[in-house]
Amino acid sequence: MDKKVIKDALDNAIEDIIGISKSSPNERLVQEAQLRCALYSYFRDKGMTVHAEADYKKWRQGAGRGKPLKCDLRIIPKRGNETWIELKIASYSLKGNRDVLHGNASQYYKRWKADIEKLKKAPGKANKMLIILGLFDDRPDNQNNRVVQRIEKTVPKFKFWCDLKTFTWRDIKLNSKAWIWQWEKL
Repeated sequence: MDKKVIKDALDNAIEDIIGISKSSPNERLVQEAQLRCALYSYFRDKGMTVHAEADYKKWRQGAGRGKPLKCDLRIIPKRGNETWIELKIASYSLKGNRDVLHGNASQYYKRWKADIEKLKKAPGKANKMLIILGLFDDRPDNQNNRVVQRIEKTVPKFKFWCDLKTFTWRDIKLNSKAWIWQWEKL
């Protein structure tokens, strides 16, 4: 998937989140489901077929009752290969807002690695993408930010990033940045 399309989709998602932030939300922090919904809407509006919570494996009779592995979004364009996307939100406070932004870098890292393992199960010709939306009360490039340090170590190759808008959530000014990994093969 083209980098500009992803950047536009994430900009649109942040606009959606900004709208919610102005409505005095009850949630401690932006929810991953909200990011998923905003991206779903963006891709649908662009004429793509979007499959939320897509199973990585085909269902078959007698497969058992175990919990199936699901992908956050499967994007099917009119032309070209589909893209399977796993989403995560990571937050971290360097300014005393840990009650809202209490990110645990090592727990995040384990979840990101698990999502990369899940993406390996996507169809062979599909693009695979991991998007981490970082929300911080300081600059994302601050060297003391442990979450950003973990993000940078997650998968050094195939990565690009984009700075997104600053907005206020629960009276905290948040800087947002997205890291995106995209693979044809994993």
